[in-house]
Amino acid sequence: MYDELLFKSPYHGTPEYYYNQYLREHQVKQNKGERGRDTERTKTYRAEWALYDTNGYGREFDSIAEVQKYVTKVCNSKTYTKMWMEAYESRKEKDFGAILRGTNVQVSGKAARNGEGNAGLAYVEENRIVLDTHTGMNEYTVLHELAHCVGHPHHGRSFRKTIMKLTSRFMGKDAADALKVEFKARKLPYGEPRKPKTFDQWISAKARMEKIRNV
Repeated sequence: MYDELLFKSPYHGTPEYYYNQYLREHQVKQNKGERGRDTERTKTYRAEWALYDTNGYGREFDSIAEVQKYVTKVCNSKTYTKMWMEAYESRKEKDFGAILRGTNVQVSGKAARNGEGNAGLAYVEENRIVLDTHTGMNEYTVLHELAHCVGHPHHGRSFRKTIMKLTSRFMGKDAADALKVEFKARKLPYGEPRKPKTFDQWISAKARMEKIRNV
């Protein structure tokens, strides 16, 4: 977490102590769901449902075997591999075994409640996805679950950044642009996270706010 900015063991109540708190809060805000509750899940789902209305979900698959062939193609791509390695660097302390499992993802169909509930489920630490064979046999749902398998088991900024790149690469620019419109309409960020203020910038901003309050 911003190790180059973090103060080591500051005394409680000092500016350095509160700056460290600011850094922690900033990190959480930049990727909601990575730590704590997945608070942007419903808004992300609604954006994706709207995408279906305006653009559709792309290719429809006839069998799990056909999905598996597509998934293997995506997982072997430079785009997927690069994003997977970037995500691994940020999560390797929590999931060191990911490097042993690699990027290959296995696909299966639901054994129970098929036709009910989620169209797809991603088991990130097992490198596998499960699809509803009634509602999940489409390109976008598969890419959504693969975005989780890259290393984002939530629906925050890093997940949306990943699904945007996968959509653009495998479904095309028009689909990615349509998804972008829906994310923007719901004020869901999908790009690079904002950088935190330096200590001096934070002190200056804090002083300005206190001056405004005292006017």
